[in-house]
Formats: sequence, structure tokens, C-alpha cells
Amino acid sequence: PSEVLGDGVWSVPGAGLAGDGPVVVVARFRSWLAGVGSAGLTDRERIDLVAELERVKGAASAVQARATDAVACSRRVVAPRDVGRSVGSMVALARRESPSLGDRFVGLSRALVHEMPHTMAALTEGECGERVAVAVVASQGWRWWKSSQTEAAGALYSAVAAASRGEDPGKAKEAMATLADKYAGTGYAGR
Repeated sequence: PSEVLGDGVWSVPGAGLAGDGPVVVVARFRSWLAGVGSAGLTDRERIDLVAELERVKGAASAVQARATDAVACSRRVVAPRDVGRSVGSMVALARRESPSLGDRFVGLSRALVHEMPHTMAALTEGECGERVAVAVVASQGWRWWKSSQTEAAGALYSAVAAASRGEDPGKAKEAMATLADKYAGTGYAGR
């Protein structure tokens, strides 16, 4: 049986045993999660559960992005001519999506891991979901700010977090457009 660890956090039976890799731990968590019910909860607790599960989905998307990018980087070394096609297809199969969506996720993963550390941080912390991260990446045609440019990076992080609380990609796009206008020509953004 599960036990409360504090602050409403539950332990997952069998997860994290010595020698278990992340795949095994995540599979056990998924299995445990499948048994979570809401019958004995108040409506407020049910809403809190829904909110926390959204945070879990964001964090899971961040892990998927890091793993996808690691595979793409690895394949660039092994088979550079086939990297786009083979990684996109593998990702599509793993995510149970079409090959074109697999290719898109490879691109999204690269952008999040290498060019958008603050959006990746928001996704990792569950402050936004994958849908908002996709909207933020797709909303602009110019290069993202470097993390060393703290003013712009902090503004970006704040805008993503604030705009994504309601999982409304339109608000995230609007916030990004406002930031783009504000920092245009200041050296914070390229092309």
C-alpha cells in the first residue's frame, strides 16, 4: 500500500528500488497511478488531483524531450545522414503518433533542450504543459535569448509561467509576441 510522505506526497510501492533504471521506475509509477481513484475525495481534492496530474504530464513531457534529444544527438554520431528520419520514426512509434508528429517532437525537443532553457524549466516543473511549450516554440521565427542574458531570459520564463497557468497557448503566444516587440533591436533576440 501507498503511504503519505508529507505535503500530500505519496510513496509509490516498489518504485526506486536499488538497481532499477528509470524505465522500470516510470512503469511502476504508471501502474500505481492507474489504481488511483477519486471516489473518497472531496470535490476540492479532485480538482487538486487534476491540477497535480497536469504538472506530472508537463514533467513527463520534459523527460521525453530530454530523452528524445539525447537519442537524436547519439544518432547524429552513429548515422548522421539518417538521423532525422530514423529518430522521428522511432519517437513517433514510442509516442503512438504519426511519423510527422514524431519529427515535430524531435524538433521541439532540440529547441527546448538547447535553445529554450527557461521554457524547459517551466515544463520540467510542471508550470506549463507540452501544448504550451509547443506554442511558445512555434510562436516566433527568431532565435531565442541566450541564458546569459538574464533580463530577457527571466522575462521569458515569467511570461511562459504566467501565460501557461490556464494552459492557453494563445496567451503564451501573446506574451511571447509582447516580449519580442519589447526586446526587438536590443540585442536580446536575433533574426
